[in-house]
Amino acid sequence: LPNEVRIAAGSTVKVCWERHQDTQLKFKLEGGSVEIRHVPPGNQVVQRWHFGMLNDHERNNSFYRALKDLVRPGSFVLDIGAGTGLLGMMAARAGAAKVVCCEKVEKLANCAEDIIEANGLSGVVKV
Repeated sequence: LPNEVRIAAGSTVKVCWERHQDTQLKFKLEGGSVEIRHVPPGNQVVQRWHFGMLNDHERNNSFYRALKDLVRPGSFVLDIGAGTGLLGMMAARAGAAKVVCCEKVEKLANCAEDIIEANGLSGVVKV
């Protein structure tokens, strides 16, 4: 978040972050108390190794180029282990008429649905 966020007394806030060199997380407590609970890595919705893949522009551009070469207009594409739905969205943009993304982690599948909708591809890509 680019700006300060104020939270009302008694509110519960779930904060998730991945450590990066250019990221700082600062808390300023003005009166009252705070309880900080750590979520063990095994309980994270998305394991850390996913972030590297999603932020690997060279890798993702290579996948997109390959999909543009292989997907024909009107194709049906099945994405198994879809994660965030990135490759399914690439297939849709490459011309697939229908893409079905399969993701066994329910929370990640829900996240993929939101991402696909936000990108205007929910008419073509289904999770």
